Amino acid sequence: MTTRFTVNIGNPTEGSPSVIEVVSGNGQVAGIGGGAPEALRVGVRDAFDNPVKDAEVQWRLTGPGLLSAESVRTDANGQAAVTFAAPDSLGAQFFVTSPVKATVAGISVDLSVTTISAIPNITIVNPNNNPRKITGAAGETLTGGLQVRITSPLGQGMPKVGLRAAAAFDATTQLSAGCVNEGGTALSDSTGLASCDLRLGAAVGESNLTLVVGSFSTGTVSLAVTAGAPALMRIQRGNNQSGQTGQTLSSALLATVTDQFGNPLPGTRVEWEVVTPNSVTLTQVVSTSNLQGQVSALPTMGPFAGTYQVKVSAGNAVAVFSLTVTTTSARLAKVSGDGQTASQNQAFAQPLQVRVIDGAGRPVAGVPVAFVVATGRATLGATLATTDADGSASTTVRAGDASGTVTIAVFAQNLTTAFTLTVRVRGPVVASSGIVNAASLQPGIAPGAIITIQGTDIASGIDGVVRTNSATALPTILAGVTVRFGFIFAPILSISNVNGQESITVQAPFELQPGVTPVTIDVSGFSTTVNAAVLPYQPGIFETAAADGKRYATLFRSDGSAVTSENPARRGETIRFQATGLGQVSPPTGTNRPGTPDQKVTVQLIVGVNDEGVTLVNAEYAPRNIGLYYVDFKIPEDTTPGPERPLALALIQADGSAIFANTSRIPIQ
Repeated sequence: MTTRFTVNIGNPTEGSPSVIEVVSGNGQVAGIGGGAPEALRVGVRDAFDNPVKDAEVQWRLTGPGLLSAESVRTDANGQAAVTFAAPDSLGAQFFVTSPVKATVAGISVDLSVTTISAIPNITIVNPNNNPRKITGAAGETLTGGLQVRITSPLGQGMPKVGLRAAAAFDATTQLSAGCVNEGGTALSDSTGLASCDLRLGAAVGESNLTLVVGSFSTGTVSLAVTAGAPALMRIQRGNNQSGQTGQTLSSALLATVTDQFGNPLPGTRVEWEVVTPNSVTLTQVVSTSNLQGQVSALPTMGPFAGTYQVKVSAGNAVAVFSLTVTTTSARLAKVSGDGQTASQNQAFAQPLQVRVIDGAGRPVAGVPVAFVVATGRATLGATLATTDADGSASTTVRAGDASGTVTIAVFAQNLTTAFTLTVRVRGPVVASSGIVNAASLQPGIAPGAIITIQGTDIASGIDGVVRTNSATALPTILAGVTVRFGFIFAPILSISNVNGQESITVQAPFELQPGVTPVTIDVSGFSTTVNAAVLPYQPGIFETAAADGKRYATLFRSDGSAVTSENPARRGETIRFQATGLGQVSPPTGTNRPGTPDQKVTVQLIVGVNDEGVTLVNAEYAPRNIGLYYVDFKIPEDTTPGPERPLALALIQADGSAIFANTSRIPIQ
């Protein structure tokens, strides 16, 4: 039942009664011919919660008994009180309830006193355990924590009888508990059940709780108050420290977790968090509080200067430590990828790679790194990366549709750097020095020779190698690529794009004359033209890389088996190597015409082994091949053996001058 009344009409005035409520004395029991042990007391306050002095309170009794006054003015505390005298007789009744109404300034509150002719029956309903004990956390309200039933000797429920609770005074624990009902009193209902919502105080410990029903002390129950839920995290030590990069601080971070009243909470699990990752490292972490509610962690400063926070929390209880790193020696270094060039809408060959290093030169792992296109048009493979164990992070870049300079800014904590890239207009890029003999890799062109063109964006649409079959006429367009010498389209043997190295291999037309010729490379409608030197001859020996990376001439025995380091040539044996750039043959051949048997080289050749001339057995245009020549020679019986003996080829021109091919190697047993 609500017994506190508040009335606000218009604008409230300070000092004017606005609230009247029960202070004490409600729900008492008095014997016939006696009086209530306590005065009936109410309190009056204004709208600003101030006590109102000298306010006139009207008292009216309905039912048997007498009040000491009908009108009482409030004292300095805003309180007014009267006493109750019980009637001398109840006739045949065991109890009678006398309602009392207190009124001030038109607002009122109800109280009651019960007169009895015999001692009532009082039964503790809750707690109902044995022994009777109430347990709860500090500050907790236990709904129905205390319940008693009051009945007459005939078992009739007695309404409006008060139930109060008081903890026994203990100077050590200072426990407190009481009903949250107005005036600290819970009134019984029509069945005689009084239910007290018990509010536990701030202190923890154990004591006895006395139950007062009406005016009778009806016994005690045990009360145990434990600490409440985590509510406060108090920093005890370690805040506002500073240190150098990599330094472990001398003072640990120490905090105490308590409930809302400051009671320490042992055995509480907390979470430690470094707010900025990698700014501080925590070791010797204690995440479960000890008997004093304490937790701790030892901080080691990270690689970046600045002020950083370490948070410790348990539920809503949070504390934040502030730590300052006082060095600026950490570095964000560019490792690779700077200064690259790519065509529009093409990927740059190398990823952009950075490395985070602390003041001692050690790599820093786990650092977030952001890549941002600061200027120009480009797309990043990843805008965010995290440094690995080597302190490295990287991203790929694809050029946009606009040419010009692209700047990629990189951020790691408070460190920055930038990469500068160039986007060129889409189309093939070839220099005259990139047009070379496919065997010797020397710049220049010889009629009928196999030529390799090296450049950029000449095979951007290829991944790996695309080859054609030279046993028949070769295509002059392959994968959208054409090569033209003057007005003659060149047969294409292969197009390659391996690890970003692009090349086109073609046959130079036999129609070319010594001098200079324009070479036009067209890739899907984008073209470039470069002038290249045309030589009468340009001998070159084809080579193959061995497992150890060394290059050897491509050699075959008469049975067709390959000569290798594991299967070397023998003295006295006839061996064949492959070459190009040896000029016209007899019977003559032409551009894009596979060789036929017995088309002999017409120019004089000299083959050398171990820096001495050897017998030339045969030199011919390779049957069923285009631009390829076979040169057969005999290894002298008395030549010096070895795994890497020098092999040479020279071509003697009509004027007697010699043109040498690239020097190669031959293994001889």
